[in-house]
Amino acid sequence: MDLDSRGRGRTGSSVTRAADATRLDVVGIGSMVLDRVHRVARILGREEKGILRAVGNRGPVAEHVGGVVLNQLGWAAALGLRAGICGRQAADRSGRVLRAAMDRAGITRDITLEGSASSFAEIFVDDAGERAIYMAPGATSETTAAHVRRDHADFIRRAARLVTEISQLPLDAVREALRIARAAGIATAVDLDVSPGDAVPGLGDERTLDEVLRAADLLKPARRAAQQLAPEAGEDPLALARCVRARFANRAVVVTDGAAGCAIAAEDFEGFVPATPVKAVDTTGAATRFSADSWPRCTTACPGRAPRAWPTPAAPPAPNAWVPFPTICTRRALARSRSTPGRRCRWLRSRRLRRRPWLERPAPRRSRPWTSCSRSSPRCAHAWARTPSTRPSR
Repeated sequence: MDLDSRGRGRTGSSVTRAADATRLDVVGIGSMVLDRVHRVARILGREEKGILRAVGNRGPVAEHVGGVVLNQLGWAAALGLRAGICGRQAADRSGRVLRAAMDRAGITRDITLEGSASSFAEIFVDDAGERAIYMAPGATSETTAAHVRRDHADFIRRAARLVTEISQLPLDAVREALRIARAAGIATAVDLDVSPGDAVPGLGDERTLDEVLRAADLLKPARRAAQQLAPEAGEDPLALARCVRARFANRAVVVTDGAAGCAIAAEDFEGFVPATPVKAVDTTGAATRFSADSWPRCTTACPGRAPRAWPTPAAPPAPNAWVPFPTICTRRALARSRSTPGRRCRWLRSRRLRRRPWLERPAPRRSRPWTSCSRSSPRCAHAWARTPSTRPSR
């Protein structure tokens, strides 16, 4: 027997889903992964051997919740948005761990337990903070367009925004989710997590990839992936963002460039936003953490104005730290900061979080309470969630 998102048992059922049809701020479909993390002195090459180090006090392996889409939804829920996730898993231990984490984070789920195995990944992190990731996509890679139409179409239509990926989910399933969202007037964001050369033929054909990229309102590729999409633009991130946006007619394109920052090409803003310098300890999950925090701002940035205090696509702060998916302490601190919309905006602007010294320093105290920011503020998470999602004509 499994449990639905409200804790009620469903004997003999292969589906765990919410019993009501509450409107959701953001829904995602894609990677839900149990990460198995290992510490090593360096990433090995061919014909080499090495010793696994202890991950904190947990021995040579530590398990954590991860996945491109699940990480983003975890942070969206921590910031107070009504988040939901849909897709396929298996009724195995990895799936139970992931679903329990979704429930703790307050993520509504619409998950079909018909896969061969839930997704997991073996991650090796070296002393420089770089990593090698080997993924076993399992049930995620078994999702088809027919599954999306049959099992998750109604759930997707409950969203104000849809986030998905090009990573583990087959391209035809991604395309179908985007079609459902577009028909319902729902804005979409696509995280290009792997290079186009790996997506084709690994996840689908070139034509389907092109359709997916064109269906995204907001597209986020890394610089190397953007270079494959627009080789004529050279290596400049901003030129790449402009060229990719022009080619696929997206509303906004954000090209990440690692520790340097990111380039943004949107309807009302173009520019390069430098990252805050940090010492990299572990870059795993940095891109998804960046997406979860930056997409609300990019979607609703003030016309003609550069977004302020953009998050850094950098690294967690201390040896053995792991923060792609928000911890209980993180969620509690954010809940305290969300007692009023103004306080939430203050936290978002200052990038301050208790017990998280690697974030930027707090903004200086003002002489009066921060009350000028309302729910309509473009930098407030509420604003992104409540902004009309009508897709612009092309």
